Amino acid sequence: MQVIAPSVQAPSKELTRALSDYSAATSRVLQAMKAAKPEVRISSMYSSPRMPRYNAMRGVYDALHRGDVSYDHARLGFSCVNLSYDYDDAEESCDLMELDRTARLLLAACESYFESK
Repeated sequence: MQVIAPSVQAPSKELTRALSDYSAATSRVLQAMKAAKPEVRISSMYSSPRMPRYNAMRGVYDALHRGDVSYDHARLGFSCVNLSYDYDDAEESCDLMELDRTARLLLAACESYFESK
């Protein structure tokens, strides 16, 4: 989204507005990260400043998919999955076995991808 949306040759008003909203929300996240200590989260996933940024991302996605702009839909192919479900944000430590499983999953996914090329 951060690459495709700005590259649209003739963005619609909806896309231009959505990109502006996304940029502003991203700036708020980056400012909060800059001010926070490394061990402190800037917010939960469902709170500000993170949730408004997710909503702004959705606005850009929607503008791209229903706007009157011309672009290559294949360039929008994207997949994302959260591999780490077994954790508690309130804990002060993390499970090393969980990190090892996550790393192994990522490695297997990368190997599988590059073997198919």
